[in-house]
Order: sequence, then structure tokens, then C-alpha cells
Amino acid sequence: ALLTGGMRLRMAGGGGEGGYNEGVDEWIEDSNAKADSLEKAFSLQADCFTVDNAKLINKAGDAVDPETMRGKSVALFFYAEWCPACREFLPLMKKFYEEQNKQEGNQIELVFVSSDFSREDAMATYAERHGDWLMLDYDCPTREEYKVKYGVWSGKEAKKFGTSIAALKGRKSGVPAIMVLTLDGLVARFLPAESKGVECLLSWDVDNVLWPK
Repeated sequence: ALLTGGMRLRMAGGGGEGGYNEGVDEWIEDSNAKADSLEKAFSLQADCFTVDNAKLINKAGDAVDPETMRGKSVALFFYAEWCPACREFLPLMKKFYEEQNKQEGNQIELVFVSSDFSREDAMATYAERHGDWLMLDYDCPTREEYKVKYGVWSGKEAKKFGTSIAALKGRKSGVPAIMVLTLDGLVARFLPAESKGVECLLSWDVDNVLWPK
């Protein structure tokens, strides 16, 4: 079998007939070359934020290259300051973020997706209350696209997003919610903070959902 992730095929034992060994060695070499090629292709794959033209910013308001998140477990954090459940959950999320990022090799990154009613409200709460994670720019079209794509929007946004039976059936949660993503934007873990609170973080097995470096 072909093995990836740094593991390589090895011959068990030594000796044997020269012609047979040469054939097996050639097959092993070819398989390992293919493994290297697959690993390289995966590592070079564009991340979902780049593909989706999502503008990420930090607390200073500077644009952030999504490539800087490689090697971490990355999640969208759907939140609104007007939401009581969100305000209750936020300090717990900050503590989890800080403690998790003390662990070498098992770090996380959050991208705040706002459901606040204005850019001013979103930027104020991000600057004053959120942890040192990233934000999906409020005016970026991807912010609303992600709410539809991942089925997370607040009840107060129903007039905008709950406009069809399909949209209502596709809704997974209101806010707060955390969507852990693979590099290509698939859902690796859905953490329903709205219904489970801090308990949902127990399902974030960080070491199993790291982006490739």
C-alpha cells in the first residue's frame, strides 16, 4: 500500500533473489515518488479563503494572508454582540483560544463572522471584546455567502437568509456557532455553541483537523 504523511514503504527483511529485489525496489521507489507528488500537490492547494476572495483582517485593521494559518486548525466563529448567548460564550471562547495556542503544534485560528447590524458595531465589538483572532471583513460579500453556505445565521437575519424552504432546511444553527474547516472549505467539525455552550468545544479535536503546512 502507498503511505503518505512522511511514512514510506520499506522492505521487510533483506536478501532474496537479485532480480526479484530489483523489481520490488523499483516499485517501492516509484510508489514513494508518487506519494511525494501527492503530498506536494496537497500542500500547494489554495486555501478556501483565497479561493472565495475572502478579506481577512486583524485587530489593527490590516489585511491578513490566509496562508499564515497553515499548520493550524481553522474555524469560522459566527457571533453577534447583541446576542446574550454570544456575550456569555465569548469569554469562554477567548480562554480556550489562549490556552490552546500555548500548545506547540496544536494551535487554532478563528475567523469572526459578524451578525451585528452595522460595520461600526462589528468593528467596535471586535476591537474591544474579541480575542486576538481574525475577522472576515464586514463589507466583504463572502461574509453573507458563508452564512448561506454553512447554514449559520441568527433569527434576526431570517428575512435575508430564510427566504425559501431549502434555506430553512439548510440552516444548522443560529449564533454563536463555530465551523471548523478543512483547507478546501469543507466542514471538519460543527460546534453548536448556541445550544451546547462551552461543552461544544470538547468536540474540537484540534490535532486531527490541522491545515497542511
